[in-house]
Amino acid sequence: MAAVKLTPEIAGLMRREIALQKTYASLNDDQGFLDSDDQFHALIARAAGFESIWDDVREAKFHMDRVRRLSLLSQQHMLDLVAEHEEILGKLVAHDVDGADKSIASHLTSVMHELDLIRARAPQYFIGDNAQNR
Repeated sequence: MAAVKLTPEIAGLMRREIALQKTYASLNDDQGFLDSDDQFHALIARAAGFESIWDDVREAKFHMDRVRRLSLLSQQHMLDLVAEHEEILGKLVAHDVDGADKSIASHLTSVMHELDLIRARAPQYFIGDNAQNR
């Protein structure tokens, strides 16, 4: 939906967030990066016409934010996320619906892979069947 409805204004704001993310990654500023990452995702929701649900998403992702903070301990991971965001934006700007869907799916897959790595590295932060330490 965002690939169809993306406006030049929103694309410009997304480019700005990517530039900020590069700066935050180079400074190893995880909080700045997380804030910009949230803004980037909010802009995708806005482009898709779902801006009003972002507040609900923000409330629901509290625990995921804890995991995101752990993943950003790696400066390289921040840079990898920037590259993924650049790919997503490129597909959105081209109004390439299938390409955007694939790029977003790949981004989500990489996030889930990072979650698995964090779970293996720090099982004490997780409860359930996959946790090793309680």
